Amino acid sequence: VYVSWYDPVGGANMALNAPNVTVPLLWISGDRDSGQRFIQPVLLRLPKHELTRHAIVKGGTHLGTPAASRGIVLPWLKELAKAD
Repeated sequence: VYVSWYDPVGGANMALNAPNVTVPLLWISGDRDSGQRFIQPVLLRLPKHELTRHAIVKGGTHLGTPAASRGIVLPWLKELAKAD
């Protein structure tokens, strides 16, 4: 699985697979997460959905972003539940 991250046509290629997303997506990026530097091509390829969101948390590192995003996830889930 690890090697698939580096396979240009592999299952972990997010830009390649983004058009296949069929549900609303909440993507939270940390502004200090170097893994997020290539996010724009992925976001641009996601199908449009009114509930899809991209949020950036200040000070978010790769490991710290989940804890820093608590205030973003719950409101989005509530918004998602209202749409159902």
